[in-house]
Amino acid sequence: MVYAEYEPMLRVMRRFQLVIQTLSEMNRVDCFRDAETARVYVQTVNALEFYLGKIDDQYGKSKWQLINPFYWFYLLVYVVLMLPVSALEAGGVIGGSTASRIEGYWAFKAVNLVGSVCSIFFFLLYLRSQIPIVANTWDRLYNITVGLF
Repeated sequence: MVYAEYEPMLRVMRRFQLVIQTLSEMNRVDCFRDAETARVYVQTVNALEFYLGKIDDQYGKSKWQLINPFYWFYLLVYVVLMLPVSALEAGGVIGGSTASRIEGYWAFKAVNLVGSVCSIFFFLLYLRSQIPIVANTWDRLYNITVGLF
């Protein structure tokens, strides 16, 4: 989920909150005199509060995924693993339901997890090998800056 998708979610949450406040205000002024209308009111408020909670949970999860580097590695490996399946699906060799089943297999998920862990490990090894180069560059930059002043 990209950041542009958060704003509509926030607008929906604000609308739900406004509806709940309006319904609560209507209940306060005793608009619901018969039992059937009161029952529908309670069901509506409960449903709105339930879906508002679901949207809030999804928003928090999506916001965390946006800044979580491990999720990005997992997503990268997932996309790479799904390329052959997507190509076969686009070519008409397999159907959409078969591609969804392949995606749901535990073996596919296990390979995706192992690939994500390996890619993180090798990325950290790469960063470790780059530390002397970065330190040397900063040292040279510092010397140039000191020489100027």
